[in-house]
Amino acid sequence: MSNDGNRPNIFQLLSILGLTGAFVLLYWDSFPGLLKRWSTSDFSHCYLVPFIALYFAYDKKQKLLSQDLKSSIWGWSVIVCSGILFIAGKLGSLETVVYASIWLTIVGIIFSTIGWRGAMSLAYPLAILAFIVPLPGFLNQFFTFKLKLLATDIATTILTATGVSVFRSGNIVDLPTMQLQIVDACSGLHYIYSLFLLGMVLAYFRFRRWPGRLILIACTIPLAVFANSLRIVGMGWLSHWMSKERLEGLFHDTFGIFVFVFTTLALLLLSVSVKFVIKPLRGADSTDDADSHPETGKGSMQLSPVIPAGAAVLMLLFWGLHVSTGTVIIKPPRLPFSDFPQQVGEWQGKPEYLDKEILKSLWADDYVQMRFHNRKTEEQILLFAPYYEYQTTFHTAHAPVACFLGSGWSISSREMLERDFPPDFHKVRVRQMLLESTGQRLLVNYWFQGRGRIIASEYSHKWHLFWDALTRRRNDGALVRVEMMLRPGQDLESAQRTMDSFNLELQKVMPEYVPN
Repeated sequence: MSNDGNRPNIFQLLSILGLTGAFVLLYWDSFPGLLKRWSTSDFSHCYLVPFIALYFAYDKKQKLLSQDLKSSIWGWSVIVCSGILFIAGKLGSLETVVYASIWLTIVGIIFSTIGWRGAMSLAYPLAILAFIVPLPGFLNQFFTFKLKLLATDIATTILTATGVSVFRSGNIVDLPTMQLQIVDACSGLHYIYSLFLLGMVLAYFRFRRWPGRLILIACTIPLAVFANSLRIVGMGWLSHWMSKERLEGLFHDTFGIFVFVFTTLALLLLSVSVKFVIKPLRGADSTDDADSHPETGKGSMQLSPVIPAGAAVLMLLFWGLHVSTGTVIIKPPRLPFSDFPQQVGEWQGKPEYLDKEILKSLWADDYVQMRFHNRKTEEQILLFAPYYEYQTTFHTAHAPVACFLGSGWSISSREMLERDFPPDFHKVRVRQMLLESTGQRLLVNYWFQGRGRIIASEYSHKWHLFWDALTRRRNDGALVRVEMMLRPGQDLESAQRTMDSFNLELQKVMPEYVPN
């Protein structure tokens, strides 16, 4: 259906209104979690992203009006894909997948409404809009840890080159007058996110063609890492004249502002340099100015109200599927962890308890933390197992890698072990990690247990959560984590044999508390 003057009629307006309503209904219970992630320091820039994307979309107005736009039924396929991601994310407790489906649904809505040609015209604003999706927690923590070490390494190299005596151990920097610990907030990860976004914004205005844009965007990450290292360097220089308290207080924040201003100015100078280098390569008459080659001509719009209405119906179907699967989850009977035995084989246990803040972040319905002691060998093992009656995006077991990295441990080795467990499980895989920190070594075994399965892979665990929720109406389960501090000189193999014997004894009692 074609419109005179390209003005939408009442049926088209109603279909678009229904499309908007279906989108809001589908993701209504996902928005609070998304805003919660945006409120963290690493992703606070996300609040600006929708407005930036809208501005860029408005800036493409003339280009859209110059084209022949037509609603496309192929947009339904994008809606279906995003709906599958949404259900999989909800049932598999994958919050990032749910948030990614929000972005993909918006792409599907645009595709359905103004077709492929219109969606391609809005490719850059949609790429900007992808910044609304925060990275999953374990990846965010992993990058934070790596960036801390990288920033510390670069900073100590610069300090040494400038004559400052410095000794580095992991993320700890020993200066002549004080010791600085490079914590998570100093990793510079939030600078990388925000500068990467700023680089995309600047690239849009400074360059019309993609080569220049991509070069500028690619430069943002090393620039942010280097600039963040300068903050540590500055604190190292000033440590001769200021106390540690002043450096970690007002001046720490001041350096943060300096880093952001420095990187912004450096990015502007870099854009000028890139333009200067690229322009001669394209010839004297070419230009990369964003406002050059304005779109001319007048296109037509054939916006069918049926296709957006169909997309709305698809979203309502996925909403209904989400509601129905979420209300029929079975919670099997089990013994509470408060009754967990304090004697497991030859090991005598003593319960330990977590504080309220840790419990709140754990999301668990029940947990056991017990330190076991073997009087014959004098060895100690810590058992920690949070249990979840059901698992959703913010109520789920997660691999402990990020927790250890965040508390200062580094991974020395990470292996998958095959073990023979009692008859309910037989051959299983468990994850082994050897961690190191300030001369100490910690051996960790962990696995996900529940619904008759023991799974070491977090990704396989997420898949089975999704599958069991669909086929068995169950997604309960626990993370089982067993830790043992190694004695000086103790080899990994003997420590693992000790842990294997404990794990076998543990599985004789665990199914009563984590039902099969």
